[in-house]
Amino acid sequence: MRRVGCGNERRAQRGSRGVLAPCDSEAPIIIEVTTPRKGRSRAEGCRLRRRDIHSKDIVERRGIRVTSLDLTVLEASIGKAHIMDRALQRHTNLEGLRQADARNPGRAGASEAKRLLKVAAHGARSEGERLLIGEFRSRDIRGWVANFRWGGYELDIAFAAEMVAIEIDGWAYHSDHDAFQRDRSRQNDITPNWTILRYTWFDLTERMDHVIAEITSTVDRIRCSQPR
Repeated sequence: MRRVGCGNERRAQRGSRGVLAPCDSEAPIIIEVTTPRKGRSRAEGCRLRRRDIHSKDIVERRGIRVTSLDLTVLEASIGKAHIMDRALQRHTNLEGLRQADARNPGRAGASEAKRLLKVAAHGARSEGERLLIGEFRSRDIRGWVANFRWGGYELDIAFAAEMVAIEIDGWAYHSDHDAFQRDRSRQNDITPNWTILRYTWFDLTERMDHVIAEITSTVDRIRCSQPR
């Protein structure tokens, strides 16, 4: 978690290892320390953030004042949305995140956090489709159809001539056993006829170049193998 106050202690996120460590294994390159706007604190090797945090979002862990779980999740998820998804599965809920967001307006990354909260509320699947379609259009990739009907199913995106189906998965915390079973049964029915590529919201927001490269190489390989 981000420190509140300043001193020589290591980043207080270590006090919440059971919450955030499973969500993100990368240690921060620069430690961020929050101090009051009117403070004069210094911290070598740290990035100081001078701001006032709502009292409900200041808690104590191992004798160090740190940001609350909900505010920490909001801020740690900027650029790493999988942290919010995993936290929502086990440690918090959307309402708690929304309240922390509302209590701390104007902070760095607030607009992106609001966008993630909206995406999380809808499971991210439809927004993921829009992101990928927008990328196809900007890169002038052709031959695809959105919401393609086949065999009683609707494929998210399909390269029909090459029989390549692209499926977008929503956030994991939205999934339940019945939805999981439906998706697997659907995929089993489609697989004998189609090449299926599945992508998550995190693929589409954090490694889009890889996604596009995989799709285009798969489609090109099948096109080259088809009889002329």
